[in-house]
Parts: sequence; C-alpha cells; structure tokens
Amino acid sequence: MRVKGVVFSGAQRGSGLISVHFFRLVNLLGYEPFKGTMDVKLERKIDMKLLATKRIENVLQDGSKMINAYLVPVSIVMKSGSKEEKYRCWAMQEAHGIYADDIVELVAKDGLKDKLKLGDGDMIELEFPDAVEKKKGFIPKRTKSR
Repeated sequence: MRVKGVVFSGAQRGSGLISVHFFRLVNLLGYEPFKGTMDVKLERKIDMKLLATKRIENVLQDGSKMINAYLVPVSIVMKSGSKEEKYRCWAMQEAHGIYADDIVELVAKDGLKDKLKLGDGDMIELEFPDAVEKKKGFIPKRTKSR
C-alpha cells in the first residue's frame, strides 16, 4: 500500500524520543538508529496497530504490558523520471503521543533529510506492507463471488 505524505518539522523532539528508546530500538531493529526522526503528515490515517510488526513496550509490575510505540517497516519511494529508488526505514507512532493517526515519525540509520535531500514541504511516497489476515482485528474485504 502506498501513501503520499508531506515532510515537516514537528515538535523537534525526535532526538529525545530516539534517546529514550535507543537501546530498545537497537534490539528491535538490529542497528543503531540516527538520533532523530523525520516527520511526515500522510494524506490519510494509517492504523499502525494493525500494521505494526514491532512494538516498544514495558512490562508493568502486575505483569500487564504498556505499549509505548508501534513500528512498521516502510520504504520511502523516490522517483526520478521513470525510475524508482526505495530507502528502507521504520515508521513509528507513539501509542499515546502528541500526533494524530495521519502523522508518522520515520526512524532510520541515517538522517533522512540529509541523506535523501529532503526538506519541509517536500512530497514523498511511503510504501507500507499490506495487512495480513492473521493479524488480530483484521477483517478482510469481501470479494465478489464468481
């Protein structure tokens, strides 16, 4: 599923957000992320809970889990003429964050704005994985009978 979005400078808290979750992110992603995020306002809301393949969570004293953030593997699709290049990274959305469901923070090995020469107001396209039926809560669309 591809979704267009606009790059913007958000609340300027990406560095702190990555620092707070740094060691968990290294464990989950398998690499040290750049200490900052790139914020993208999507053209529509995305159900990150449904698509998430990884979560940042804490186990509380009573044994219950508190989810801090959802992570979804995405590709930034860069188009140049008829060619497409993809840069793989992670879309992150806090479970109880300051942003609405149409905003994601991208986490990657590199500073994405510098690496991809992007700035505020640039339109990008993100490729999200399609939801799979085995995910809890997913209701497949009905197909027409033959």
